[in-house]
Amino acid sequence: MVISSIGGLILDTTVSDPNLVGIVVYTPVINGIGGNLVAIQASRISTYLHLHSIPGELPDERKGCYYPFRTFFGSGVNHKSAQVLLLLVIPGHLIFLYTIHLMKSGHTSLTVIFVVVFLFAAVLQVT
Repeated sequence: MVISSIGGLILDTTVSDPNLVGIVVYTPVINGIGGNLVAIQASRISTYLHLHSIPGELPDERKGCYYPFRTFFGSGVNHKSAQVLLLLVIPGHLIFLYTIHLMKSGHTSLTVIFVVVFLFAAVLQVT
């Protein structure tokens, strides 16, 4: 919800600024893909907890704060799915960037710098 709200603010800013009009088409893509991947991971975690714990109690290995290093370099089932979902970010965004480019929806050209910064922001968002 926070990601969508921030995405809406960014979208509103880019629509009203004539210098940023070409970026508008990319805002729902970056927020949509990131939001969907995180929703998949949250669903997997809640399903795992539902199947492997007593309601109201967390298993011992689930207690504590999950920081990115622990999440992406662990060996459990949820760690593997987080790794796979993070690996899907770049190919997924490249497909959408190419589709937008083919449809000529964005009023910006796909330069190397734009693609690299866009992909970096997408990976950072999902991480």
